[in-house]
Amino acid sequence: MHRSPTAPSVPAPPAELRVHILGPLRVTVDGADVEVGPPQQQAVLCALLARAGRPVSARALVQAVWGADAPALAVGALRTHVSQLRRLLEPTRAPRSPARLLVSAASGYALMLEPETVDLAGFDRCLREAEACRRAGRPRHARLLLVDALALWRGEPLAGIPGPEADSRRTRLGERRLAAIEARWEVELESGELDAALTGLSRAVQEHPLRERLPELLMTALYRSGRQAEALDVYARIRRALSAELSVDPGPELARLQRRILVGRAPEAWRGEAWRGEAWQQAAGQREAGQREAWHPQAGQRAGTAPAGPVLPQVRPVLPAAPPQVLPPIRVQRLPPAVPDFVGREEAVTRLSEDIAVGRSVTIGAISGMSGVGKTALALQVAHRLRAHFPDGVFFVDLFGHSTRPVEPGLVLRRLLRALGEDDHRIPEDDTERAALYRSLLADRRLLIVLDNARDPARIRDLLPGGPGCAVLVTSRTRLFGLPGATSVDLRPLTAAQARSLLVRLIGEPRVRAEEQAAARLIHACGYLPLAVRVVGARLAARLGQPIARTTAELADEERRLADLSLGSQAVLTTFRLGIRLLDAEHGRAFQLLSLPDAAELTLAAAASLLDRTERDAENLCEALVDLSLLESPSPGRYRFHDLLRIFARQTAAEALPGTQRDAALARLS
Repeated sequence: MHRSPTAPSVPAPPAELRVHILGPLRVTVDGADVEVGPPQQQAVLCALLARAGRPVSARALVQAVWGADAPALAVGALRTHVSQLRRLLEPTRAPRSPARLLVSAASGYALMLEPETVDLAGFDRCLREAEACRRAGRPRHARLLLVDALALWRGEPLAGIPGPEADSRRTRLGERRLAAIEARWEVELESGELDAALTGLSRAVQEHPLRERLPELLMTALYRSGRQAEALDVYARIRRALSAELSVDPGPELARLQRRILVGRAPEAWRGEAWRGEAWQQAAGQREAGQREAWHPQAGQRAGTAPAGPVLPQVRPVLPAAPPQVLPPIRVQRLPPAVPDFVGREEAVTRLSEDIAVGRSVTIGAISGMSGVGKTALALQVAHRLRAHFPDGVFFVDLFGHSTRPVEPGLVLRRLLRALGEDDHRIPEDDTERAALYRSLLADRRLLIVLDNARDPARIRDLLPGGPGCAVLVTSRTRLFGLPGATSVDLRPLTAAQARSLLVRLIGEPRVRAEEQAAARLIHACGYLPLAVRVVGARLAARLGQPIARTTAELADEERRLADLSLGSQAVLTTFRLGIRLLDAEHGRAFQLLSLPDAAELTLAAAASLLDRTERDAENLCEALVDLSLLESPSPGRYRFHDLLRIFARQTAAEALPGTQRDAALARLS
């Protein structure tokens, strides 16, 4: 009898295990402080926390802790540190019993902690609630929540811990704290609490003299208090400090504010989204959808749920490889990281990289393919490879194209223009004028723009630059016809060898080699789809004692397979549902009926019989599904489904079509 697999559960930590990283590293068990050990041992824990819930190879941990100065016996030292950490994290574990928190996985280790175990989760929760209050027009409540969030900090994060990983995390966490401080004083101003804002901002400017957003807020508060001369004096001081320390002038936002104060036109109040966004996104550590800060990967919105308000694009400029020589610098954050277990696709990466690097006119790379096939991963791989070719940076925009509420091009243009330094009052209301301003600003720059999850060419035309130094990478489930001069890549599932390599990355070569045939059947059941392979790989990595053959047997039940291919925010079924959400009734019916026969492929005549349409109408319907990456056409007049999409289409047919209609369609075929 088939038994439905359960989602891998994160082992429950000791009742009161807490890890504090918003200051010097501190671990408590049942309320009592635990000695974490020497600095390198703390660095090991830091590296594992940064990837909580995911396997980390011993090689990666050595690099994170020692970097290029790793001693010859680093791996042995690592094992010793892990053994000590296991004892301190689970003091009640019986001798020789398996660890539940710090487990061995995929030639390395994985730290299985619930997000709330780490104090950063409380910081994030306060920020999310503060943002919700701010959006609901309750700035005073938002201010209190931000005060609570900042009260969790106890000093420099991860103070005194050595190694590249700790250095990187310390910088990121410090940046998030500063952004939260800025957000706190933003809502203080919105609440009208000028006296409190003046006192706090004056102190904050002294503590962070080169942070331009803080003097900008202080200047506005002073101006609104009738102290114009003092506001201008703040600008003079920050200008001198930046010149002395960094040999640069104040950025465009601060310079514009100074000019407006000089002529008596500084903003009397914050105008909605003119100030909201950057500080909040930095404080919350927002990244690519589904790729939040890895201290607690399960935090945040679940896959498949709609956001509370209108969907807004997340514009993320990349830190440029080199500063522009003449033009003013762009305010930048970071490109989402490349997928660490990226495999295969060498031909596609090379083709896109070479065409984009040529630099002719505006180069466009268009990546299409079915849900879960790895379009965004490929785009990020190419973008990271090409960063050096675009010294003015890289923008990443999620267009939410297959959501029921895709982002309007005009709103994307507004966000891009702000990121390029334009003040809100200079951004035209008309979308055509916005596009013209956008192209004029990019005319002499070299930028790469990644437009992820586009719906169709019509919705991205205004987002295409006009200058010869820019390039665009677009991903979409829909084939993007009509983009001038685009290099098109229709991404297919992995080959069997590539899918095996991905599984090896996730669970290790020895485990795959020990059950080679079961592993081959497993990746075949996944349809060689990267998303599906990652789901089963992560599940096996969390269940070290479970044979691959057992997971393969569980996936043999087609009625349960799609439901089983889900883990946390990764769910094949969810992404398939998003892929058909925008189908009209006729195309939805065709998608369902074409999946009913057991034939590997369908001829055009067979499709016409199933759909009860003429061959011409049937061909139009089938080709439309092909263009939407819901159906494949291996040769003219022949059609087939990806194995997982066929299962999904049959399930939706059973839910949406009466049995008499399904039977009649099959009868027409016989």
